[in-house]
Amino acid sequence: MRIAIEIQTLTEVRSWIERVCSIVARHCNSSAIDPHNLNMLRAHFACGSDVLVDSETIYNRTSGDFFLRYGLANLMKNYYALSELQGLGILSRISRIIDVGSGPGTFALAYVLWAKTHATTLSCPMSIVMTDSAREPLALFDKIWSELPEVERNLVKITKVHQTCTSDLPSTAEADLIVFSNSISEILRSSHCRYDDLCQNLAGSHATILVIDHYYRDTERLLNEFARRMVEHRKLVSLYHWNRWNNVFDEVNLLPIAHRVRFSETHSQRIDSNVKFLKAIFRPSDGKGHASPPPRTTHSVQMYKRAWEQHDLNILRELFTEDATYQEKPHSAPLQGIEKICEYWKQNALRQRFVRFMPKFVDFHNDSMIVLWEASFFRVDLNRWMYLDGSFNATFRQGRICAFSEKFNKLTSAFPLNDRNH
Repeated sequence: MRIAIEIQTLTEVRSWIERVCSIVARHCNSSAIDPHNLNMLRAHFACGSDVLVDSETIYNRTSGDFFLRYGLANLMKNYYALSELQGLGILSRISRIIDVGSGPGTFALAYVLWAKTHATTLSCPMSIVMTDSAREPLALFDKIWSELPEVERNLVKITKVHQTCTSDLPSTAEADLIVFSNSISEILRSSHCRYDDLCQNLAGSHATILVIDHYYRDTERLLNEFARRMVEHRKLVSLYHWNRWNNVFDEVNLLPIAHRVRFSETHSQRIDSNVKFLKAIFRPSDGKGHASPPPRTTHSVQMYKRAWEQHDLNILRELFTEDATYQEKPHSAPLQGIEKICEYWKQNALRQRFVRFMPKFVDFHNDSMIVLWEASFFRVDLNRWMYLDGSFNATFRQGRICAFSEKFNKLTSAFPLNDRNH
């Protein structure tokens, strides 16, 4: 079960992509998503090396259906990746990105949305080079791009390259970030790809490498081998300590999301997506391309984690201001001041054991922070395990939290601590 959290970021993502999907539906002259094309895409995603039709042909046939069905999920996970790069202190030092296998430009569109909500952190427009072997997805991006407001287009400088990926990447020497969003497994299984040369070129680049991909059984060998090659030359970095899929790729599961595509004045269709994917960020290990120190807000998430898991009031006092407000539930009265907050946490320490807190998504807006999280602990007084899934908003003043509010779903396990089957 996932909590339905309506926060500013997710609301903006939904409304923005609904607008973009309406543009796509109009240009594709669609009355609905073609189920035949959708089945063709699903079969292509899962069949690995037994593909009967090459990727270029499939995406040229289905570019509109692909965007309408998967656009929101792909935009959301790329938005998430940008927020993580910011939290790691990497994004602020990036000015040129190569998006390999860009499709209809989902990563570039995600950057536009991210830049809209983080205008104060931007110093100049980002340069993004989009490269893809299929022409129709690139043409679809042109149609979307032409209808975006000029103020949004000015946030990114776009260059498109129609190129079949063998092993060469355009001007990698000048790139700060190389992105493979839903593309690395398809590239690696392509008969055009010179695998050893590609890995060598990536290892020789001074760019950070971001990989976001789906897991399919037939691509497991390819992803494992690629990961093994990358960690020989690269440093693996992560902000959230996700569960590991193969000691390299994180298994990331964000909130289920949905949007409604308007195909005509009288017909629209609800599209539901689970944003579930594999992610890895590889940084150069030769001492070049150092990141900036992570923002204070990012460090505060790890402090909050330690404070809760260890019931450490000293960390809590360092994290919150003396006059901080703390609201645990939307309709409860907020606690006023650090002493009241510490008293509340003391009571929790008597009831909770084996606390595990994991941030799932962190985003920053000026001096405020939004965190989606999940947690588990054993309730001593109830003799039950508790599982929570929620979010909190924090406002900062001079690097410390001055206002805090959270909401969560609470699930009670049927297993007591002494149940051997748990």
